[in-house]
Amino acid sequence: MIKGQDVVLLLRLISLWKTDAGSHLQLRSRDWQGWEHARHEDWHWDQSRPGFENHWRGLFTVRQLAGDTGISKSQVGLALNRCLDNGLAFPDRRTELLKANAPALLGVLVHASRFIFPVRQGPVSRGIATAMSAPILAEHLATVGEHLLVWPSVTGSSHGQSIEPLIPTVPHAVKSDPLLYAMLALTDSLRVGLSRERAIAEDQLASIMNLPEKARL
Repeated sequence: MIKGQDVVLLLRLISLWKTDAGSHLQLRSRDWQGWEHARHEDWHWDQSRPGFENHWRGLFTVRQLAGDTGISKSQVGLALNRCLDNGLAFPDRRTELLKANAPALLGVLVHASRFIFPVRQGPVSRGIATAMSAPILAEHLATVGEHLLVWPSVTGSSHGQSIEPLIPTVPHAVKSDPLLYAMLALTDSLRVGLSRERAIAEDQLASIMNLPEKARL
């Protein structure tokens, strides 16, 4: 069994392990923020900063993961244990910090997310652009439909058809992590998109996860 908080935490782990500035700055350059008063605390990739190693390791604690994602500490602990049990996460041999099993996670998202996490639409509202409407897919799709798709949020900078995120705290979780925002928006494309949109989302997720085609499940 996999829950929405499991996916959010696994994608956060993937982002934390991508400690290269280029990935984050590339997404920043695409105006990835979809909200007002964006926080700019995502320096986990900036290895030149003093104390980087200790700071980076601290981002993997249950307490910090809970604060960054908005998931309660008890639920973070349960989710990580569930992911260890089902093979979607494992400890890194060198650091003993948790890593996501990226090929397995991508396989779940591509082949089962539509069924495990069906999309529920809400009213037209203010929110954060997601799925085919998100910046990560803007250069790949000529049109995104009659309405933008958004996660409802009072601080969102877009207006469109609201859809329910994987968990209610997604709008909070993405505001300090451009890669997490990109991956969750791509996950929504897999949940709601048509075949072409889903194929593009799969390729983009695989690229972020550094997965060659032969490694996909």
